[in-house]
Amino acid sequence: MKKNYPLNLPVSAAGKSFSPSLLIDAEKLLHLNPIWIVKELRTEQNTFEADLQDHETEKEFTVKGEIVAGRDDSLTVEFSEGDYTSVTIAPATEKYEAVVTYRDSDFKDESDLERNTVMWLRSIQEYLRLYRKSSLNTVFFRFIMNRIVMKMTPSQRKISLMLLRITAVELLVILIIVIGYVFFVLKPLGSS
Repeated sequence: MKKNYPLNLPVSAAGKSFSPSLLIDAEKLLHLNPIWIVKELRTEQNTFEADLQDHETEKEFTVKGEIVAGRDDSLTVEFSEGDYTSVTIAPATEKYEAVVTYRDSDFKDESDLERNTVMWLRSIQEYLRLYRKSSLNTVFFRFIMNRIVMKMTPSQRKISLMLLRITAVELLVILIIVIGYVFFVLKPLGSS
């Protein structure tokens, strides 16, 4: 079964063309899936074979495939094993869309497989969005994404995000305490 998913990424921005095939290789593609743990990856030119583990079920499996870059700035990943036959990211009119072909003919909407596919495509979309602009913010997040986040397992990502949120709350509380101390303790002392 074949299904289209909009990625909401413009085909061109500020006169610059955009090619996902230049930005995503097999390693990045597999690491962007939020439920797969990449145990081992073997690549040879455009083909790859990966030993993966599902984060939720802890089931181990192997995925084999080939990455094909199209002339129209499209990227196609053809799988010889697994739940997918192919995943294509291609320009459609003004925006990119992903076309996913599922191996199972009994595929049903709203299944766990589709939910996982949507999360995977959302990760790919956000990764590609980092390359749409070259601001200081996007360059910083590209560095963090490529050097740190992509190397983590899904559980490590969740723990890191939780620690970042806790740290942000701690900093906010410290800031409120310091401001309160300055305005309510030091100010009245200075006025007398």
